[in-house]
Amino acid sequence: MRAIVGALAVSMAAGAPAAEVRAGRPPGLELTGNLSRVHDPTIIHVDGHYFVFATGQARDETGLVPVRVSSDLLNWELRGAVFPDIPVWAAEHVPGTRGIWAPDISHRNGEYRLYYSISTFGRNRSAIGIEERDDGNPRELGGRVALEPVSHGLQ
Repeated sequence: MRAIVGALAVSMAAGAPAAEVRAGRPPGLELTGNLSRVHDPTIIHVDGHYFVFATGQARDETGLVPVRVSSDLLNWELRGAVFPDIPVWAAEHVPGTRGIWAPDISHRNGEYRLYYSISTFGRNRSAIGIEERDDGNPRELGGRVALEPVSHGLQ
């Protein structure tokens, strides 16, 4: 599984299909769908679907922490973003932040947790945020409302 996720992350980060064969290297996975601009991906498997959460900038049309879903790790659909805007607590604690980066998703005891980083480039101001969801309905994971019910800012 780690090999598949590793190949997937590299292919999606490149923003292009991985089927191009370079001299002496085996072909990668042939990926289709919305693959562009996936940085710092994290993945979770829920009820037969894979969800990829990634870094997002306020100016990106895919939103802040865009979410993609696939049932086979090959065909990907953009399902929206976790955040429509920088969370209020983040803008207050880290003025000037324009993105949310390096998300990490986990599931434990019936609760989904999405950790993410907020910072400004070239400054020593950073924060870690967490979004939680514990309603037991993972099928909605990946929509704009998937992880919004509770927000906590940790600094």
